[in-house]
Amino acid sequence: MWFGSWGRGLVEYHPGEDRFVRHRHVPNDPGSLAEEALLCFLEDRSGMLWFGTSGNGVSRLDRSLKKFDRYKSRPDSDDAVGSNLINEILQDRRGNIWFALTGAGLSRLDAETGKFAHYRPDENDSDSLWQIHCYSLLEDQDGGMWVGTWGGGLERFDPETGKSVHFTFDKDDPASIGGSMVTSICDGGDGALWLVFWEGGVNRFDPKTGTFQRYRHDPDDPGSLLDDRVLDVLKDNFGNFWIAALGGGEDTTRKTTGSSITVTPTTIRKAWATPQQLAYKGIIHPEDRDAVWEKVQEAVSRKEAYRAHR
Repeated sequence: MWFGSWGRGLVEYHPGEDRFVRHRHVPNDPGSLAEEALLCFLEDRSGMLWFGTSGNGVSRLDRSLKKFDRYKSRPDSDDAVGSNLINEILQDRRGNIWFALTGAGLSRLDAETGKFAHYRPDENDSDSLWQIHCYSLLEDQDGGMWVGTWGGGLERFDPETGKSVHFTFDKDDPASIGGSMVTSICDGGDGALWLVFWEGGVNRFDPKTGTFQRYRHDPDDPGSLLDDRVLDVLKDNFGNFWIAALGGGEDTTRKTTGSSITVTPTTIRKAWATPQQLAYKGIIHPEDRDAVWEKVQEAVSRKEAYRAHR
């Protein structure tokens, strides 16, 4: 199990041995972690671990060699990741690795050639990618890439054609997307997508009709979302949706059920973290949380914010 932190590097937990190993950035050691502020990570189908950082590109861990490779943006070359600030990493059905970037749109690392391709807004093409600040990714069953942006709503990008369809917030249209800063996208399993927003709550989106159903915090309704500043959404094995929201109180993570949303407070012990530190971008999977929570508290007793992956 792996825990990535904001500013404290990476922790590897071996439950059979009850042992923790910390991976840190070591100056002048190119085989160490590139940076200790981690924003996202991915385990690809070959078992490699990819970690996106807040300013030093990507670190990829080869567990057999126990060392990190680094992928950084290079101003003099397009054959590199397009930005050093990595918000999301995804492996598509063909094995390619995609990166959602701040300031540079999308980059794709081709699984066969090892070469990078870049997708950015083109002022001469209204169907190109619209936003340079990309934050979240989800591949659909047709191979299309849903892209949550920071400031431009939602896009569906077609890797085959390079064309993008845009969904933007319209204050006069309640069926439009409910916010501009999409922090996470989740497949609902029924054809719908669930989107969460910074300052926009939660939306259920039907791609067939192009309509959005909005769910927001209501201070007069204790059954509404805890906060409209939402960081992540995850669907569990029982069809429930777990939403990580900022804000105070004991119910920082809440559960939603069904297309009409029922919000149920969930007690999460979080002595190791303030509500603001609980989840930068990630939720411990609900089936895992009781088994690992005490170890998480022990590992991060200095109130570091960690994301779990097994």
